[in-house]
Amino acid sequence: MLYSAREHNIPIIEKSISTVYLDGNKSSHFRVIHDSLLIYSSFIRFSLSSLVSFLIDVGIFAFFMFAYSSRSFLTITFASFLARFCSSVFNYSINQKIVFEGKSSHSISKYYLLVVFQVFVSSYFVTFLHDVSDLNTVFIKIIVDFILFFFSFYIQKRLIFRSE
Repeated sequence: MLYSAREHNIPIIEKSISTVYLDGNKSSHFRVIHDSLLIYSSFIRFSLSSLVSFLIDVGIFAFFMFAYSSRSFLTITFASFLARFCSSVFNYSINQKIVFEGKSSHSISKYYLLVVFQVFVSSYFVTFLHDVSDLNTVFIKIIVDFILFFFSFYIQKRLIFRSE
């Protein structure tokens, strides 16, 4: 309505209203802890699902980095794809069924497009940061993937597992 009013040059006037609580708001049934958990439950479930997936992902990545001495972009990308594929099978099923309770008909194809994009972004930054800092690649991957975690939540919630 506000957008439409602006488009049609309809003036909007702000009016103050008073808030009235009957009997000191005794009729409120808001339970601070329980209701807050319900509000944030999607993000909490996503965080737990991501933590388990992260442990699978980093474990496989670390094993691969330990087994091969090369730290080239190709090696890091291959290790990232292998690790992410294994962890994504678990992650997709948990996110689709439990976290977002998704009813999206094309969620798996959108999810794996996100996975491929994230692997390339992660691989690029892990390789770049390893080359410029000489830090441990597993440590760098943990930092990079932690940052990508927030973008992933937003994209999965808004685009991949949204109710249609």
